[in-house]
Amino acid sequence: MIPWDVVERLNLQMVDQVQVRGYDEKDFRLSPVFSVHLTIHGLCPILARVIPKESEDYAILGRDILNEWLLKLHGPNQSGIIEIQPSASQ
Repeated sequence: MIPWDVVERLNLQMVDQVQVRGYDEKDFRLSPVFSVHLTIHGLCPILARVIPKESEDYAILGRDILNEWLLKLHGPNQSGIIEIQPSASQ
């Protein structure tokens, strides 16, 4: 999920629609889907399907994205490392 203002700033084009529901919502709603190249410096870009969310200033990464990378967090140092998984780069 990415903020609506990012969708607008990048002038993304809708590629699909899906039924979605938030964890605190009762009913499903139809949401547009956009396709983006997610790039983190030093890593291979990933073509990702994203849906917009209202008025937030951060993105939410799903398992489909997280499964492409190895994420190492070091809480006491307040640091982290993202690496490409060997199978993801092939």
